[in-house]
Amino acid sequence: MRPAVFVNRENVLVHPDLRPIGLSEFAAAARKRYGYKPGTACHWIDYPEKEMRSEERAFMRGLRYWLIWEMAHVRFFRMAIEGLRRLAEAEYLVVVVANQGELLEAGMEIELLPELHRSIVAGCRMCGARVDASYLCFHLPSESCDCRLPNPRLLVQAAEDMQIDLTRSWMIDSRGTFLEGGLQAGLPPERLIRVNEGGDEQHGEFGEPLCDAWYAVNRILGDDV
Repeated sequence: MRPAVFVNRENVLVHPDLRPIGLSEFAAAARKRYGYKPGTACHWIDYPEKEMRSEERAFMRGLRYWLIWEMAHVRFFRMAIEGLRRLAEAEYLVVVVANQGELLEAGMEIELLPELHRSIVAGCRMCGARVDASYLCFHLPSESCDCRLPNPRLLVQAAEDMQIDLTRSWMIDSRGTFLEGGLQAGLPPERLIRVNEGGDEQHGEFGEPLCDAWYAVNRILGDDV
């Protein structure tokens, strides 16, 4: 069994102010931006993907990701990406976790949520940061579920699916309440690292100094070397 580093998406990998977008809004922007597929009367965005050549599918996927980043205001924390690069050759699996309900509540259409997340993971991988898996909760904050962070189910499910040793794993997040989920899942308290939100917040609620994701990764690798 291998250890993992669980990383909460918002506040650690990307800024928390993601903008909700709708399918019609996204499709209209894509039609205007990318126009018609040459030799057809169909916009690129509307052309059946199964009829595209493999290189065309890859090209369009990249264009969709760029448009999603722009429309949803996706902004990566540079130090988090730099930190995760250091885990690429380490023994740790990297598992991203996230609650999606706030975006749904704010007006994001559920069909776009998986694509938004795929675009964020693709951005990490393009920068050399390895992401081995993602576990997401799609429930609204008002709904009763056992998978919404800080509940431990996402971490426990990942451990079962990926043969993760939770007692040797770590969790990085900017909120103490979410780290509580890691504690309930069986992670040792000393392996729950609270970081600041992109360098803006320097101290936690009890006055403890906070680090960024780069130093969190240094601590993870340093403690286990």
